[in-house]
Amino acid sequence: MNPVPPRQAPLEADRPRGSGSSGSAFKRLVFYGSSRAAFQGLIAARGLLLASFLGPERFGMWALFRLAMLYGSFAPLGVFRGLELRVAQSRSTSDLGPLRAVEASRTALGLTLMISGAVGVGSFSVSFLVSNQTLGVGLRIFAAVVVLESLIVYGMTYLRARGNLRRYGITELVFGLVHLGLAVLLALKWGLGGALFGYLSATLCVLPLVMWQVPFRPAFSMAEARRLLQVGFPVALTSMLGFALVGVDRLVVGAYAGMTQLGFYAFAVSISGLTASFAWVVRTVVLPDLYASAEIDGSSRALRQHFSGTILPYSRFYPILVGVLAIGVGPAVSLLLPQYLEAVPASRVVIFAGVTAGFVSLGSLGVVAAGKQRVLPVLSVVLLMMNALVSYLALRLGFGILGVAVGTLLSRTAFGIGILAVNAQSAELGAVRFAVRISTPLLWCAAMVHGLDRWLGGLDLRSAGISLLAYLVLVSPLYPAALRGMGRKN
Repeated sequence: MNPVPPRQAPLEADRPRGSGSSGSAFKRLVFYGSSRAAFQGLIAARGLLLASFLGPERFGMWALFRLAMLYGSFAPLGVFRGLELRVAQSRSTSDLGPLRAVEASRTALGLTLMISGAVGVGSFSVSFLVSNQTLGVGLRIFAAVVVLESLIVYGMTYLRARGNLRRYGITELVFGLVHLGLAVLLALKWGLGGALFGYLSATLCVLPLVMWQVPFRPAFSMAEARRLLQVGFPVALTSMLGFALVGVDRLVVGAYAGMTQLGFYAFAVSISGLTASFAWVVRTVVLPDLYASAEIDGSSRALRQHFSGTILPYSRFYPILVGVLAIGVGPAVSLLLPQYLEAVPASRVVIFAGVTAGFVSLGSLGVVAAGKQRVLPVLSVVLLMMNALVSYLALRLGFGILGVAVGTLLSRTAFGIGILAVNAQSAELGAVRFAVRISTPLLWCAAMVHGLDRWLGGLDLRSAGISLLAYLVLVSPLYPAALRGMGRKN
């Protein structure tokens, strides 16, 4: 396939929007929200079907592979976060902006090939040194996928930063469909090995679609690489530690409680991915306008608007909705996957981590816009250690995976609030008052769901219906603020 020449790709990109109107922002939110919900549903369906076909122990091994891919996504050292900023800010200029975007994208592609290629070669070499055949096959598949998937992420980053949400959403949907179909079909035939090979095959199928839409001719500029990494590396380090924070609970469960309990806990965590997708939707929609606004109006003003128009409404409305979904987990699992009923209480807690994912992703945008990304890695290290300790203590003291889920939610909440506090400081807002306003709805809704779970159970439709009515009454003091937040204009 002949990729589009590098100077042609930006020509169809959206024109600079500045901060954009509330109407256009809402339309983009609805469109991409719908496509992202469909994509996340496909990925969740893949996880649920594989959980059913593979069983808890092998699904735990699949969870470890997905965790390795999660960490492998950091191989390019944050160049994509720098690319986001460079390409999005190029929309605020009329003459040199597209050329700068192409130069940044070609350098980002060159760095990606060099770094992820080295990781792939290393993994492939190690695969011949291990005695476990399944592990060796997994390492070889990882070696190929870490390179291929980094190229897909490069292309998707370019589309997202240019504001081409229609292309981005359609490509993402195709990605989800192909991954669901191939991973599940091959898993039916060959079990865990088939699921892994299906993941590789699906990635190979999607790559040409991405190549066609973005500049795909690598180059290297030392000055441009330095600019990309100055922005992206601190954010990548923070994200890597943040994802370690996301994954350390699973590592502790696997090491201390065994693969079966890891399978149950991984199932609970996979449900939280459904709620995390909305945070990604909001981030994707506001990213180009926030970066462009910071370039034009200054970071302080842009961040105050980001807080009042995006973060505050999100923090007030979304936890209420997630609580409704958490109550629905019980009857859904009881009807569809009764072998995972043991994971329901943990699922109902850790599902709220999807809300904290929004705190982290939306807060990171503001930190980059203010140029303060270097302060974040220290916070990430502290919270990573805290989550590992809390997870270990929960298991050691006999609280099981439910205790791990509670500790994980508290740790991720602290992490998200910490990142948002950096935003508050840059926007000249009171950090303590800011943290209280943001975290109160989340913690209140999570506490109500957990209390109702212990009181009523809610595993069948009748008890879940009673729990839902009780929940809606208990969180009613949050309604006025949530409605005011939804009425704000971006």
